[in-house]
Amino acid sequence: MTDKPKQLQSLSTVADSIAFDIRRRDSTRQAVRWILLNLALATGYFLLGKLSLALALPPDYVSPIWPAAGMAFAAALTWGNKRVWPGIFLGSLIVNSTIGATFHIGAIVPACGIAIGTTLQAAIGAAWLRKLIPDLKINRPDRVLLFSMVCILSCLIAATIGNACLFLNGAIGLKQLPKSFFTWWVGDIFGLQIFTPVILLVLAPISIWKRYRLSVGVPLFFTISLCGAIYLFVKDADERQLTRDFVTTTDPFRYEMQSLDRIYAQTLLQLAMSYQARDTLPGPEFLIIADDLRKKLPAFRVLSWSPVLDAAGQARYAQSARQAGSRSTTILRPPGFAASADGLAAPVMLITPLGGNERAVGLDLLGEGARSVTVREALNTGKLAVSAPLHLAQDPDGPGGILVAVPIIKSDGSRGVLTAIIDLRLIDKLLTTIPGVLWELRQISQSGESTVWQSKKFAAPRFDTESYLDRAGVYTQQRVQLGKSEWRVILFLPHAELVREVDNISLLALFLALFSCTIFANLAMIIGSYREQQDDLIRSLAYLDGLTDLANRRAFDDAYSQAWRRCQRNHLPLGLIMIDIDNFKSYNDHYGHQAGDACLRAVAATIKAPFARAYDLVARYGGEEFACLMPECDLQGVRAKAEELRAAVMALGLPHIGSATGDVVTISLGVASMIPQSLQHRDQLIALADAHLYIAKASGRNQVCSG
Repeated sequence: MTDKPKQLQSLSTVADSIAFDIRRRDSTRQAVRWILLNLALATGYFLLGKLSLALALPPDYVSPIWPAAGMAFAAALTWGNKRVWPGIFLGSLIVNSTIGATFHIGAIVPACGIAIGTTLQAAIGAAWLRKLIPDLKINRPDRVLLFSMVCILSCLIAATIGNACLFLNGAIGLKQLPKSFFTWWVGDIFGLQIFTPVILLVLAPISIWKRYRLSVGVPLFFTISLCGAIYLFVKDADERQLTRDFVTTTDPFRYEMQSLDRIYAQTLLQLAMSYQARDTLPGPEFLIIADDLRKKLPAFRVLSWSPVLDAAGQARYAQSARQAGSRSTTILRPPGFAASADGLAAPVMLITPLGGNERAVGLDLLGEGARSVTVREALNTGKLAVSAPLHLAQDPDGPGGILVAVPIIKSDGSRGVLTAIIDLRLIDKLLTTIPGVLWELRQISQSGESTVWQSKKFAAPRFDTESYLDRAGVYTQQRVQLGKSEWRVILFLPHAELVREVDNISLLALFLALFSCTIFANLAMIIGSYREQQDDLIRSLAYLDGLTDLANRRAFDDAYSQAWRRCQRNHLPLGLIMIDIDNFKSYNDHYGHQAGDACLRAVAATIKAPFARAYDLVARYGGEEFACLMPECDLQGVRAKAEELRAAVMALGLPHIGSATGDVVTISLGVASMIPQSLQHRDQLIALADAHLYIAKASGRNQVCSG
């Protein structure tokens, strides 16, 4: 006998150890599930956010709908704010830190602010909706209206905080603030109104949403698909309109660039051919002709004549220069210039305009690399030759100029070259009618293309079509050919500078489509609920006890299973009260079955009256037994409610002569409460409350027992 307490103590210790190990393993599983849930939410938010940005509409590429906001809102409704806020915050932070496709540290501060706004929007909106519609059954017009109002008002949170962060960080200016706020707000509203029901239909464990999957989900899916098709059509139409407008705007520039070969080069060739035909070399008259050409063709920055001289010709250069009317009678080779290896020289004898080009008179064109290559190519081929862009001393910060050389050869063997500098500033002048346009000049050679000038640094993509549009702006290109040389001029207009001269019919069509989808989503929830209400009516009749109007045993079993899973998932207590009318058999024997039925109805109404929460359930468990299910209620709260019920039934004062506890009807109650664990069987709570009810009855009845 003395060993029995020790054995019980040892068994109790082992049981406590096993229970602790079970709780520890369950806590580990809960932590792993929490981490996986938030990682999945962050990934989903990131992917939906990137999809929205990829489908944004030009020219400013603001997304008219933000599905990620709907996903965040649905997650907060389904799993609770405390469980999902890290995933929402992390997903929003990553999306807004990588707007330019790559992470940059400067975006961290505004991205954090935007992520806080996004998280608060989901948390506050979900808490507000749960308060207004605790069971989340958005299946009546008044509830749909409440859902819409919550969406509209809660979306002000992220729009306000996000735009404030962007404004304070300098990402948007005061002028862009109203438009940015409106598009942000409307995009989030559409995201919540359309995608919150969709995501709840797919993921929510709430039974009402599971039943809506066919009646609401299928038509809503087709409506969203139609909106997607309209969205893509509008985006394609806008992009084609933008590129078409830009190409049309740049048509005058393109014509002028084509004229470089058709007009400028041909004019120089015709001038050389006129001297060639007369078998003469240019003299003083050249300056008059050249001045007249420059007035007609302003891209000619400089026109000059340079004879090609051997040693003997160089000795007579001073005399020849005076006869031609040159301002310099000496051949100049400043630093960077040197006499050619073959002894030839090509000094600039005549030049116009002279003002600003005094130092060029007498300059030996064969004494410097780039100029020498172009002049020799013209002399050797007898055709027009063009240089790569040259630095111009008169415009040190500009794009430079192109040297064009055309040979003139007399019958007596004397020769020289007509040269012209075509100023690439011509491109800037031609583009003054298009504010904000940037341009890039690329030289095309057998080895590929190389950029020789950019008006302002920008990353020009490679494209083979006439025009191209991306998220940075709109591009067009023009190939220019002078002689054998070829260039590509790329024009770029950023979206920030883009002025659209088109109407907004396509964008209006998209917003109308999204608005229609929103209305349809709300109507689908209302219409789809009508059949569910009919089913609920039939189900309620099947789940109702005909005598007491309480839920029957079947309804209790279903509600108990759902409450067990929900409390287990959210780590909340689940309370249960088991009730038995004391000595009810003797009551029936003495007063008759009709009086017994009346007693059951009176006790049922008294038990049901104190329960005000929507998710509490009072059911007739069987015969004279009742069960009260109380989710999210600990043992202290359950016991207090049980004492209240016991006192209320006793206060009815229903006569009961055959009772062992007094002369009125009384009840015995067994109560229990626990936080359901994954390794526990769900009937364990019922067994515990039933055991406590047995103890209450065995201990004298008319009392509450909680163990």
